Amino acid sequence: MEEKYYYLLSFLVPFLIRTIPEVISFPWPIGYDTITFYVPVIHDYQIWGSIFSLTALTDWHSAPLLYIVMGFLGYISRVDPILIIKFFGPFLSGCLGLSVFFFSKSYLGWSNKKSLVCALICTSYFVTLRLTWDSYRNVLGLIFFILTMSQLSKLEKRRNVLFFLIFSFLCAFSHELVTVILLITLIYLVLLEFYKKLKENGFQKKRLTAFISSIFLSSIFFISYYTNWLGANIYYFDNPFAEYFYGGILVDYISLRVGFYLYPTVDVLNAHIIQLFVIGFAPILFFAVLGYFRNDVLDVTTLFLLIGSFMPLALPHSALPLWSRWMLMLTIPLTVYATNFLFPDETNTLFVSKLRISKFIRTRFLVIFISLLIVLSFTYMVMPPDAPFPYFNNINTARYLTPSMQRNTVPVSMCQEVVFALNLLGFNMSLDSCIIAHESLAGWAQLAFPFKPVFVYYSMDAYLQSALFLARNFDKIYVITMIPYDHYFKQNGFDLSFQLGLIRVYVK
Repeated sequence: MEEKYYYLLSFLVPFLIRTIPEVISFPWPIGYDTITFYVPVIHDYQIWGSIFSLTALTDWHSAPLLYIVMGFLGYISRVDPILIIKFFGPFLSGCLGLSVFFFSKSYLGWSNKKSLVCALICTSYFVTLRLTWDSYRNVLGLIFFILTMSQLSKLEKRRNVLFFLIFSFLCAFSHELVTVILLITLIYLVLLEFYKKLKENGFQKKRLTAFISSIFLSSIFFISYYTNWLGANIYYFDNPFAEYFYGGILVDYISLRVGFYLYPTVDVLNAHIIQLFVIGFAPILFFAVLGYFRNDVLDVTTLFLLIGSFMPLALPHSALPLWSRWMLMLTIPLTVYATNFLFPDETNTLFVSKLRISKFIRTRFLVIFISLLIVLSFTYMVMPPDAPFPYFNNINTARYLTPSMQRNTVPVSMCQEVVFALNLLGFNMSLDSCIIAHESLAGWAQLAFPFKPVFVYYSMDAYLQSALFLARNFDKIYVITMIPYDHYFKQNGFDLSFQLGLIRVYVK
């Protein structure tokens, strides 16, 4: 088969696989961030146009590349934002497969067949599907990171140096955490070049120049985002961390009182970390260990992701933030290592040689793993959230690894109720009014009422007090929430306007 068809398959097969949950959930979106952030942003672009895009570069607290791309696509095409989002998930999955194929072939020197198998295993593994479920910015950053590293073997050519700098710039423009991985990897490669100079009395000047230039370029964007995060933001007052990097590099997970990462004790935190790792990587870890091989990029990337994932176990009061995000990104290097063992070629890793594992046995393992992968990934994509596949039905890991892709902020089966409730609310709203919405309904409310202020609360904490503070000067306050997040409103002078299933609408 011609090489161009391998490239095509590395994009097309992941694209089609990732399309399965989108077709089943049609016409509703899947993914938490999709309806909470991406759909409202596209809708705002369609309403406000290019003016909104300029504010995205200066006012947002995250790398804006994906928002800008999706926003302009929505503005130019005028297509329903939900349809755009439903296309982006499969498209990014296909691009991820293509980038992994290119990395395996160009940088690792693998054959077309082995590179294709690696791309397919990586993109169809359920942890990677979890990333493409709603972490679109994260996936985009990983795509550009992988493409950046793919240029390392050919940096003696000016064209590849140019691509190296462009992809590193786009990586820094795509996602903050992946930018950290990029910077750590580049710094390690720079130190490695200096070590080679000391040991061998020489180094490649072009490589070193490319590394330093990329570090400088990426650092500018990273620092700009970081300093912007430290700026005043009413939604995050008295909140040192929440979901993002607010307030510092190291986090005390136990003392946090607001945000996504709340743990009453160290034991609870440890249980979450261990259980997520076991559920996420038990099917592949054995093969990844057997397939391990020395590689500068994979070594430093895997090591840093492991540190980010497990640092809270050793230092719960002073660890890197967002431990679950680091852990989910382990899916990339671990699937590469696993493919190195499972693909029955002439490659002999350290463990394969010592254990004398034949190509026949590796072929058997590949068949077993693919069968397991089909069962786990297919059920993960299609099973309803109220009856997920038992393997994924863990209360401690559900917030990090959703038990089913068939949901967004609410189960897909509930989306029609949400839309109906918002339409009903629209008939009863006064002119001088605002909306306070629980996080699960905030994106829906912003989409339904683009000209109304929508204040978001995440639980009975500082976020709610912030939303009430912002809403205090409006003539009427409408609250759209769900059981059991409505206790405060029932007890503090809000009247129940109507209810629909689990949805409650209050007014004051």
